[in-house]
Amino acid sequence: MIRDVLRKLTMVIWRAMFAQKPKPVKKFVKPRNFITEPEETEPSNRYLKREDFNRQKIDKHVELILKRYEDLVSKTPLTADFMGEEIDYPKRRKRFFSFPKPVPDLNELTDEIERFSKGDSVSNPRKKIRKYLKYYPYDPELRALNGIQIYADTMQSGLDEKKLDVMYESLVELGQAIHNGALSIFYVNWVIKIYVKYLELLQRKILVEYNQVSTNYHWQIQKIAEELHKLAIQVTSMLTIKGQLTGMSVLNSKLKGSAYIYDCISKEEIRGACLALEGDEKKNVSVGKSPKHILWEIITIATFFARTPMFTKLVYSILTTIPDSSRVLILQKNLVATVMAVSEYQFSLSTGDLGKKIEAAHRIYTRCENVISQHLGHISPKRLYEVDPFLKAAWITKESNGLFEREEYRKMLEKSMGYLAIVLENPDTVKGSFEIARQLQDDLHGIMMEYGWSLF
Repeated sequence: MIRDVLRKLTMVIWRAMFAQKPKPVKKFVKPRNFITEPEETEPSNRYLKREDFNRQKIDKHVELILKRYEDLVSKTPLTADFMGEEIDYPKRRKRFFSFPKPVPDLNELTDEIERFSKGDSVSNPRKKIRKYLKYYPYDPELRALNGIQIYADTMQSGLDEKKLDVMYESLVELGQAIHNGALSIFYVNWVIKIYVKYLELLQRKILVEYNQVSTNYHWQIQKIAEELHKLAIQVTSMLTIKGQLTGMSVLNSKLKGSAYIYDCISKEEIRGACLALEGDEKKNVSVGKSPKHILWEIITIATFFARTPMFTKLVYSILTTIPDSSRVLILQKNLVATVMAVSEYQFSLSTGDLGKKIEAAHRIYTRCENVISQHLGHISPKRLYEVDPFLKAAWITKESNGLFEREEYRKMLEKSMGYLAIVLENPDTVKGSFEIARQLQDDLHGIMMEYGWSLF
């Protein structure tokens, strides 16, 4: 009996010391970057519910939503990078004993595209454009027509899911072409049309995505929902350009049927027009074109582009081309630059960044103050580019209520009231300015009363 007990005890000890132990299963989790390395998986139409407690499912779902959000951000024209980091076309290499073939006349092709876009033509000029692009891949006008044709094809197709992607391609193609020289009223009219339609479609896409994720409880998805909401506000802010096209409408109306509509404006033409306005009539200016009309055209186009973030590089290029050789040119350039600064300020409101809002407001006021002191100190303002600094200084002062220190803001109010008095003293000021100045005067007076400050 003792022998049996010893045998069993020996077996237990042997098993404990020498038997092979089962290895624990190691669960390998690959480390991944939440932002840049989303898991590749098929998207699901089913959104996460509160009853889903599987952590891995939550992570995959967050990655899919993040991927869609990043795609929407990349397709939002927030900066000039929307058209790509390198938007300048490569220069054509010059070869000995070879002369570049001239680009064929595009007037007929332009007419075909217009008829096709209106539905008045059955034949599609797409094949002809592709044929020309093989031989002239970097001709700005041909690329611009290609962008318009892409848009026309999209509008006449039944595409829904990929319509945003195709319209994105169209807008970038036309935008790059304008940046590289296809700068005419005709192409600007088309980019306005495509830009507005694109923003409207983008806004709908963002709101649909926001409505789908905004009620989700996951903290990461809630963060994405907040960013989508900001993005929707930014696009809404950019869409206000629909009510700011008066200048382009007047330009089209006054120059309808003339060479100004279709002819592209070159930098040499802009410089020549500026020099001609100074009295040097011998400088080369395009035949049949008035220097005043050329300057009016380019300033109006630049003012429109100053309100569109994707064209900031082009606006800077235009302003650099116009020389600071006269007070009139300096003031007209300042008008465009101020429009751009105001657009940046309004954009800062949509982002909710208080620091950027204060910085943008200060920049606008300082710019107007400097222009008035340097170029308008002893002049009674009559024209739009002369009145604009006075009105913009008063407007941004009204907008800046609560942004600056009390004493600094009081000085801004007092100066702005003085600026408005100068505008109101001149009965021959540009149409509408008197009413705007009177309204701003009432608004600023009300603010001073709230603070307990008096003008006298």
